Amino acid sequence: MTWMTLTKVGRMASHTGVPALKDLQKAVGGYVEVFDLDHGVSMWCNEEAKINSTLLGGTETRMELENVKATHLITNHGPGLFPNDYIGGDVAFTGQPDDNGETTGLTAEGIEMVRLA
Repeated sequence: MTWMTLTKVGRMASHTGVPALKDLQKAVGGYVEVFDLDHGVSMWCNEEAKINSTLLGGTETRMELENVKATHLITNHGPGLFPNDYIGGDVAFTGQPDDNGETTGLTAEGIEMVRLA
């Protein structure tokens, strides 16, 4: 099984095995929320990534927080975002859950979509 990570600065890595929740939380740097994208891909994000935003009293600007490639993927291959919203921080990609709710690996088509982001 293959799953992938994408940092907010655009570094992508492939991983093998089945990621546990703790692996996904480590990859995104905190609590996770998940979005289903095209080609059977699930994108795991840090649900609190924007807490450090200067808009919320933090110290990081949008440019420092935004994961441009992840924002592009969810906008063009997923449910989309509200106007001017973005995905902040690092993200992970797996396949969508199987019929038992278990995490699956990325398909070749899913890997290609993520790499082309």
